[in-house]
Amino acid sequence: MTEFSKGLARVGLDPAVGDRGNLRQLLKLYRAKEEELQKTEDNQRREMKGVESYIENIRKVSAERDSITEELEAENEALKDEVKQLHQELDGRNHEMKEVLRQEQLAKEVKILKEELHEVKIKSGMKEDNLKMEHKKEISLMEVEMEKAVKDRKENEKKIKELEGEVKKLKLSLIIEKKRKKPIVAKSGSGYTQKESHSDTTESKIPVLKSGKTDKNITENAPTMTNILEYPLIELLYSEITLNFSNLYSV
Repeated sequence: MTEFSKGLARVGLDPAVGDRGNLRQLLKLYRAKEEELQKTEDNQRREMKGVESYIENIRKVSAERDSITEELEAENEALKDEVKQLHQELDGRNHEMKEVLRQEQLAKEVKILKEELHEVKIKSGMKEDNLKMEHKKEISLMEVEMEKAVKDRKENEKKIKELEGEVKKLKLSLIIEKKRKKPIVAKSGSGYTQKESHSDTTESKIPVLKSGKTDKNITENAPTMTNILEYPLIELLYSEITLNFSNLYSV
């Protein structure tokens, strides 16, 4: 069998049919293959159209995706701004809430302090009443002592007045004593002569006159307090009396 015959056998032709028969068979096979190829090309074209359509769809989808991405980015930025604003508002509300809570806490503390202050006032009032009751006797004793002090003051004033009267009497006695010790003047002729006074008070008051006439009583020439203080003894006595007055007033 020749190579040609083997080739015909491989494609399903019978070499015994002859060339004409094989030619017709080959023509059938060719047409079948041509139809098959046409179908394959049609399929390929359809597939290409599908691929092109798919690619176009991908492009459209990509464009839409880009557009959507831009929109989403814009919305995202807007959302970020809104979130930032919400955070600020939330912070403000939190601050307000904290302030409200702080005020409420302060109000509670003020209420508690008022209650404690009220209790302290009540306790203080009770303590004051108790102290008044406890020291009532002491207060009464102090009042008695004050009344006694006022009474003593009045008595001292009375004593001072009595002493002032005694001082006046003493001053008068001092004046008389001063007068007793002063020389008596007697008139004789054209002048006066001095005569020592006697211890008798009556004689000291009546001067002796050689002419027989009586002068005025020498008490008209009685010394003043300034003249009395010229004598050390009288001055010392007057100082002691003044010191006694000062002690009485200080009481």
